Amino acid sequence: MCTIVTIAKNGVVLAGNNEDFTEPRTKIWFIPASKGAYGRVYVGFDFAPIHSRFQGGMNDQGLFVDMNAVKPTGWRSELGRPSFQGDLVEQILSTYCSVDEVVKFFQQHDVPDLNTLKVPVADAKGNSVIVEWGKKQLQFLYKENCYQISTNFVQSNYESIKEYPCERYKIADHILRNATAASVDLVRAVLSATHSEHISPTLYSNICDLKKKTIHLYLSHNFEEEVVFDLDKELKKGEAEYSMRSLFSIIPYAAYQFSQFGPQIGADALMRIIHEKGIKEALRQFEEMRRQSRNIPRYVLEEWVLRDVALKLSSSNQSSEAVEIFKLNAKLHPESQEANRDLSVVRAKKHRRI
Repeated sequence: MCTIVTIAKNGVVLAGNNEDFTEPRTKIWFIPASKGAYGRVYVGFDFAPIHSRFQGGMNDQGLFVDMNAVKPTGWRSELGRPSFQGDLVEQILSTYCSVDEVVKFFQQHDVPDLNTLKVPVADAKGNSVIVEWGKKQLQFLYKENCYQISTNFVQSNYESIKEYPCERYKIADHILRNATAASVDLVRAVLSATHSEHISPTLYSNICDLKKKTIHLYLSHNFEEEVVFDLDKELKKGEAEYSMRSLFSIIPYAAYQFSQFGPQIGADALMRIIHEKGIKEALRQFEEMRRQSRNIPRYVLEEWVLRDVALKLSSSNQSSEAVEIFKLNAKLHPESQEANRDLSVVRAKKHRRI
């Protein structure tokens, strides 16, 4: 899941992204210009979790690109067009400077990645477009208002915004439609309101100012601490890459909690077994690893919760039902004096009524 927004208003052009996934090894790269290639900043992962380790970024011309994963779209090759097989984000940011140039690239090439993703693009002039495969053809969805939103569904498959099946889209739209000006604070508010937790959390967020060419970075949906890079200044320092965690003074509790309870990429664990115990032991443990579950329980059914249910039943003159819940609570917590006392009291009340 990812939420990507672009907005251009009153001479300010911004693009924001929430990167939602399960790979905590997030990075940021700075690549200076070279012959035939623009300077650029990439954000993404140390390893390639889906399509590429580069998930998005901005170049020194003020062009922004990112990607949303979508369910298989049914993409098909169009005869007579060359197939693009490289890194899509790298191709766009190193080669093009405007939305029009990116559109032309997609018109002239088959891009198989469009079977599983859509591509929002924005430039410093305030133009933006979402490139996707919908209704069995290549679609270019241009910005109609001062803003554009892209989440994890194929928008061209729906006739109106009322049909869109994504709550994050609706939340972002509700915030942006009443905006009187474009600002980093506004985009940050959208990203904060649409961030994800638990199974596929927001690992980092970034806001790009396409005119000033600055990038604002946030870790694990903690929008209280911000790291800001001036792209032109960073590119003058030469090529560089940083672990996002190393840039922040605080690792949010949400990141720690996810490491303890959330689903993790299994590569490190599998490699550790291979290095320590060999490939045969790794293969033996593989099925056991697949069966392990770390999901947070859906319901909290502790002693006090069952007691609350039983007391509500008792106060509603549902004594028989209350007794059964009190009995269940006492059975599950035999050492609890309160659970056993509750059961005795409600049984006595029921006996007096008889």
